[in-house]
Amino acid sequence: LSSNVNMLQESLAVREDSSKGVYVEGLMEHDVTNTADAMDVLRVGNDNRRVASTSMNRVSSRSHAVFVLTVKNVITNDLDGTSKVLESKFTLVDLAGSERQKTTDAAGER
Repeated sequence: LSSNVNMLQESLAVREDSSKGVYVEGLMEHDVTNTADAMDVLRVGNDNRRVASTSMNRVSSRSHAVFVLTVKNVITNDLDGTSKVLESKFTLVDLAGSERQKTTDAAGER
């Protein structure tokens, strides 16, 4: 999610860092503890997307969306107090519609 609503009007910079990996500058991370909270974050991001109508698609996205879900499970050994962290990362990507404007009668702001 963009940390600044006005940034939605601008291009966001994709950066690469040796410790962070690839990331988008200016976005926020949200810690969630359940599925409902994760869905709320996903809904807010989806509501911030630009969409427009075309003759091929009533609602065609005009902006890309990336949703990264990192699931962490901490397992603690009761005998010696040590912990092990298991981590999985899911990256969901939805690219903006790529229909040709000529064939779709695309309308709306891009």
